[in-house]
Amino acid sequence: MKMDLVINGFGGKCCDLSVEEYATVRELKEKVFRSVGVHWSRQKLLAGERMLEPDYKLLKEVLAGDKQLTLVVVQRQRVSDDKWMALLRNDGRKLRRAPAHLRSDRKVVLEAVAQNSQ
Repeated sequence: MKMDLVINGFGGKCCDLSVEEYATVRELKEKVFRSVGVHWSRQKLLAGERMLEPDYKLLKEVLAGDKQLTLVVVQRQRVSDDKWMALLRNDGRKLRRAPAHLRSDRKVVLEAVAQNSQ
């Protein structure tokens, strides 16, 4: 059975979506991504005051009859390159989480590896 949902943002209506009641929260977020362009990892969906989580839960279990949802976009704070370098000096294993431009910088990689070998 399909559920028709209205996704609102703080600025008004974002989109209308139709999803299967046995879809997961993650599957809904992927539909929102295709419709609105906000990656699923940056979405928080609210049904009233309740956040729809965790992502593996079935929608029919978490919606409780709500048909209007609010999309909140999570803005991540960027860590500066200087802060990344300080982190890598303390723990070179953090390189795997560093931005691509740092992971591809030979000097940065060598410094992280040297720190890890100590």
